[in-house]
Amino acid sequence: MVPGQMLDRTQGPVVVSAGLESQGHPRILLVEDPGPMRNALADALRAKGYGIECAGSEGEAVDWLITWNPELVLLDLSVHDGLGMTICRRVHVQSDVPIVLVAQPGCEAQVLMGLEIGATDYMVRPLDLGVVALRIGTAMAQTVRHTVPNSEHALVAGPLRINVATRTIVVRGQDVHFPRKEYDLVLALVTQRGHIRTR
Repeated sequence: MVPGQMLDRTQGPVVVSAGLESQGHPRILLVEDPGPMRNALADALRAKGYGIECAGSEGEAVDWLITWNPELVLLDLSVHDGLGMTICRRVHVQSDVPIVLVAQPGCEAQVLMGLEIGATDYMVRPLDLGVVALRIGTAMAQTVRHTVPNSEHALVAGPLRINVATRTIVVRGQDVHFPRKEYDLVLALVTQRGHIRTR
């Protein structure tokens, strides 16, 4: 699977290892019915450096939220015979984790309802892996910005100290000016460590 390749329900099964081997990678909970499509998407995201665990029901999703603390939930609205909206509502009540919806064409009403409930973003099938990775990264970066409590909040990564509220960066004790685009790139690299970014 490579960026730009389409994911559809005609793909054959892909063997995906289970467990908590995803430590150290951005953690994504994939909520989708078991089967070839879920396996293919999980495998493709793991190949890009994400830590992936899968759930196929409301109970499983809540269990993973409690025990694994994912950084983002990728939720198929058609999961479990169309109970995706119920799961979206439960996840939003249970946690402030960002939720990205996956919908079938023609499900605009469901998508709007999901966004009103608290979902962060959405995508429509068929999925393009490059777009999926971009939407995931954007949702996670937005969450970092929106959860900044005050101007003293900072992200630290090695010699870098990033003040998200003031958009300033200190390198080894020295203030370094970054133009807007360069600052956004540094912030994305720090907040989305563990997977490859492309133009």
